[in-house]
Amino acid sequence: MTETITAQTPGRLIFDKDGDIDQQTMDDLTAAIRTDGITDLVVFSHGWNNDEATAKSLYERWFGLLAAQVDAGRNVGYVGVRWPAQLWRDEPIPDFVAAPAADHGGAAGLNETPVIEAGSPTIDPAQLADLKDMFPNGTKQLDTIADLLAQPAGPETATRLFAAMREFSSAVGVASSDGEADPSKEPGMLDEDRKAADVFTKFSDGLAQAGVEFDGGGGEAGLGDIAAKLLNGAKEALRQLTYWQMKNRAGVVG
Repeated sequence: MTETITAQTPGRLIFDKDGDIDQQTMDDLTAAIRTDGITDLVVFSHGWNNDEATAKSLYERWFGLLAAQVDAGRNVGYVGVRWPAQLWRDEPIPDFVAAPAADHGGAAGLNETPVIEAGSPTIDPAQLADLKDMFPNGTKQLDTIADLLAQPAGPETATRLFAAMREFSSAVGVASSDGEADPSKEPGMLDEDRKAADVFTKFSDGLAQAGVEFDGGGGEAGLGDIAAKLLNGAKEALRQLTYWQMKNRAGVVG
């Protein structure tokens, strides 16, 4: 049971993917608020790309800074929200180009594109375990997708990957909306009228435009063979699918 909810020992409020609260944490917080005579409660939520350790560190540091500014006459409690969302371990984010010097470089420097290697299209065991923890209802589909990403690419593999992603989305999805569209459990990229190869190629093209190289190629002009392009695009499609589902969770929890 939470005995106090100070900045040094903030309370936790845990939600699941459906926005349901963990009753034990709620009971603990309610008891602590009453016991400590809390008059003001600060509730802070992490973003979608934080695991438990990162969220805990964020809360402790931020609450510590805030507590130093609070009027000593107020009895303030601090609570950190925890909900299931996490960044992929191998998110391919290119480095930013340093700003050009004032006396040389100029506009040409601003147009330079940083480059990183695409890496393997397979999902390593640690990342696969993360995804299963995040989406337990999609464990079967995740195993299928991981197996297919390790196989030689081709039209049949792409079609099977696309089907497995649709099954995964159906198994783990929660309906939410950004206010501009009807609530949905599935992103538009998985529409039945779309072709797997077209979707995966579009994602790999997007990676190339962001500076990701495939098989040592030079950006969009040197993407390497179609197999590498399809598989890396499929992996990126899965990454964005999981992020889309986490975004939906954020809406439900919020």
